[in-house]
Amino acid sequence: MPQYSPVRIQFGLRGWAAIVVGLAIVGAIAFLAIGLLVFLLPVLILSPVLYWLMPKHGRNRVGPAEKEPAGGTTIIDGNFRVIDRSAMDQTQGTAKERRDE
Repeated sequence: MPQYSPVRIQFGLRGWAAIVVGLAIVGAIAFLAIGLLVFLLPVLILSPVLYWLMPKHGRNRVGPAEKEPAGGTTIIDGNFRVIDRSAMDQTQGTAKERRDE
């Protein structure tokens, strides 16, 4: 600025406080951005790799097929005896009625 210019810039206490607050906000934003790059970026890079390395369950099994019946049903083998005949008659009755229809 020229020495005899009519425009004079003077910073009072409010001006310096505004500059300090502005620099603090910019510094906080920079700190968060660097923190995201340092901590969040490696997590975002490593998580798909770790997911890919995890053992798969279901259709994509690696190894010999297990001896399971088709449809994933469980067969229980054993000897059974009827304890309550009335419950058995009711279920057979409803099944018999369905066959008759």
